[in-house]
Amino acid sequence: MYQGTTPKLIFKLLDNLLDLSSAVEIWVTLKLTPYTKTFDISRCAIDNENKTITIELSQEETLEMPASKVESQIRILLGNGKALATNIVKVDVNRILKGGVIE
Repeated sequence: MYQGTTPKLIFKLLDNLLDLSSAVEIWVTLKLTPYTKTFDISRCAIDNENKTITIELSQEETLEMPASKVESQIRILLGNGKALATNIVKVDVNRILKGGVIE
């Protein structure tokens, strides 16, 4: 993704038996010290059939990110109290030549 854009980040979960419809909370965290941002379930589009979690970022949110490899991880709380976490993966954030929000 590029700074200053509005990308959709689609995370494909490998556990095909996981019932995402029973999730009561989801945290998608993007981190590269000192930058940290967590998106909760209200920002997630959940596709239980395809086992994906999607978040759409704003220009402002991607402008806050450093141009580097940002770590990402998803944590899920199910209705039965079971808490899960994904592996940490890296997402490329590419720099742009002119910063700021395009209006």
